[in-house]
Amino acid sequence: MENFTRLQECYKKNMTFKQAFFQFGVTDYDKKLKGLNEKEEFSTLVNWAINQLPSFESIDLRHRVNGKLYQTNICKRARETLVGKPAVKDNQVETTQ
Repeated sequence: MENFTRLQECYKKNMTFKQAFFQFGVTDYDKKLKGLNEKEEFSTLVNWAINQLPSFESIDLRHRVNGKLYQTNICKRARETLVGKPAVKDNQVETTQ
């Protein structure tokens, strides 16, 4: 829930994505994304978006909170990273791989 709240604050307040998630980091670079727990996976994706997302590119970030799947868009414009409004994702399908 804390991660979702931070995403909402990025959208509603004049807060940059980097300011909201500056303390998130990858602890083990050798682990595959599939092998991470939910918190580690989210941290890894946020860290990548802050540091590696190419300029003028975007990603859709999905995060499950209390059984609901939310989606937001993270877009990088030159040096600024913007977060779209988090919204409930329709057609929520559980996938197991």
